[in-house]
Amino acid sequence: MSKKRTKYTSTFKTKLALELLQNKSTLVQIASKHNILPQNLQNWKKTHVN
Repeated sequence: MSKKRTKYTSTFKTKLALELLQNKSTLVQIASKHNILPQNLQNWKKTHVN
């Protein structure tokens, strides 16, 4: 069976990107905590913060 894609809100993406920028945790730690791929978080940082 295929896995369903999860849609994340813009607010959620921005919140995690800001958490990353504030150096509260590493990219991998934040991604693991929220069960997302580190690459997704990196992309969100580029698109939602800059």
